[in-house]
Amino acid sequence: MLYDSLREKLLTLPDATLVYPAHGAGSLCGKNLSTDTVSTIGVQRRYNYALQPMSKEAFIEIIMADQPDAPPYFTYDAILNTKERPTLEATLARVLRPVTLEELLRLRGEGAQVLDTRDPADFAGAHVMGSINIGLGGEFASWAGTLLDRDAPIVIIAGSGREQEAALRLGRIGFDHIAGYLGGGMGAVDARRDLVGRVARVTAPTLAEQLASHDPPIVLDVRTDAERKAASIAGSRHIPLQHLHERLREVPRGPRADDRRPLRQRLPLVDRRQLPPAIRRGRGGRPGRRDLRLEGVPASHRVKESTPRMRLADARVRLASRAALTDELREIVGGEHLLSEPGDLLAYEYDASNITAVPDLAVLPGSAEEVARVLRAAARHGVPVVPRGAGTGVSAGALPIVGGLVVVMTRMNRILEIDLDNRVMVVEAGVTNIDLTRAVAAQGYFYAPDPSSQYASSIGGNVAHNSGGPHTIAYGVTTHHVLGVEVALPSGALVRVGAEGPDSPGLDLTGVLVGSEGTCGIVTRVWVRLLRRRESLTTALAIFKDLDRACEAVTEIIGRGVGPVALEMMDHNAIQAVEPFVHAGYPLDAEAVLLIEVEGLRETLPRFAVPRTVIFGPLPTTATGKIQKFELRQRV
Repeated sequence: MLYDSLREKLLTLPDATLVYPAHGAGSLCGKNLSTDTVSTIGVQRRYNYALQPMSKEAFIEIIMADQPDAPPYFTYDAILNTKERPTLEATLARVLRPVTLEELLRLRGEGAQVLDTRDPADFAGAHVMGSINIGLGGEFASWAGTLLDRDAPIVIIAGSGREQEAALRLGRIGFDHIAGYLGGGMGAVDARRDLVGRVARVTAPTLAEQLASHDPPIVLDVRTDAERKAASIAGSRHIPLQHLHERLREVPRGPRADDRRPLRQRLPLVDRRQLPPAIRRGRGGRPGRRDLRLEGVPASHRVKESTPRMRLADARVRLASRAALTDELREIVGGEHLLSEPGDLLAYEYDASNITAVPDLAVLPGSAEEVARVLRAAARHGVPVVPRGAGTGVSAGALPIVGGLVVVMTRMNRILEIDLDNRVMVVEAGVTNIDLTRAVAAQGYFYAPDPSSQYASSIGGNVAHNSGGPHTIAYGVTTHHVLGVEVALPSGALVRVGAEGPDSPGLDLTGVLVGSEGTCGIVTRVWVRLLRRRESLTTALAIFKDLDRACEAVTEIIGRGVGPVALEMMDHNAIQAVEPFVHAGYPLDAEAVLLIEVEGLRETLPRFAVPRTVIFGPLPTTATGKIQKFELRQRV
């Protein structure tokens, strides 16, 4: 049916027809065919392997290759969707309640499931025996829908303050048959040590030693087929976790019926880089290959494999006085600007990195004074604080990895002063980067640092990470354009450093704060330097049939003293993604293009040096041309 639909309907459309994916990259609803967010029928007809000429049988074979199993709860949810049910909010309000340890034991005796949603490291340290561990930090929905009984009640054991989040995420996949959560968490089991179990966590070096012994343990790999294909331990047995209960008899127990050799499970959270080369095997590799990266490195300079590593789960804090802190924060910022419900906090569990961490609380202050008061309250209660701008960073700097309070600066988005005589602008930390230039563009000025996220990122985040962009080659990064900052220190004191001129007396404390990633305090106000636009600019497009030659051209251009203000390369994949969206004139058959921007006096621009081996195509020389080639690419 899919084969016929593609060929009889979609491929009959004009090549210029825009197409959008039905599911995001990596979606469990289907195989990830592309990471593009938009394309055209013509591009897909040319490059999509599933649309090339082939028989229906070959199409089915190639589409089904490496296809993951559909989670069992998909069918269950499809049936639920045909029935009338109360809303999730109403159901959770009725069933989500604290239960005592005695009640938990009674419910378990009657057939209830005990679900521990804490981090695997916490579960390994101590857990109620017989409970199932599915941490909230991983693919919680997929594994909960796979491992839990859809008919048996569920009793939740969660980290402090995360009970409702666990119930909410269960309810979203139809598992709203919750009998309650253990009040007090694992603290309620302190007096009943007979109920507590532990799991030994084996490090990769220790496992390597055990495998080399005369009595090696059995290694059971329960990851997915794709994960095992990428890397695995030589000699391990593979049974995907979703099939373990039906294939448990396949696990060898040794030559004797009473063999009690330990069974190690290599869980999905194990990092392949921790495995010694002796037991590591990658795609195309073999056991026992030498790690060539360490050859020539003195033993004294190597990190010992037995060096203990800090586990972030061990560092996550508990809010000892959550209610008191919540009341105090509500008085400072107002109830509408304090977020404490799990559903609201999920909006701040991610940024542009691939890491997630849910805060315990989030506040949105509206002034520097409110920021200072929030920090004083957090200091009194011993709660860690993480400042957050627009959440566009890729280093997880805005995520509360150890929990605590997130201070969101997006409400502080005012431009306070524009002094064109001294070329200074004063802004609050939540102002979007591009809005600085927009505010003074009509007068012929601009703010130089232009990260690719400038249409979304805030100036406070730019200061915290010392951001730069395509024009860094000529104008430098954020630290070269920040004259001073106002910062709220962890103690709650408001301090201003720097001046309105390029050189302030004393130590360069502004330079210390720019790029400090919020570790010294929260920036609330910034004094930035404005620049005058040059008389004219020219944007050129260099087209290459070879990617390596494009890379060499960058060095060649700079070496010839051309002095571009912006120089950026796009490879073939980037061109294919951008051109159907912006229609900037990029050649779809090029292996790479260079975007080169040069500015200066109108009379001198046509004479800038051009490498002879590069084919140039003329582009618009106006500011509009610049926006088409650089800024629209950034928006994509």
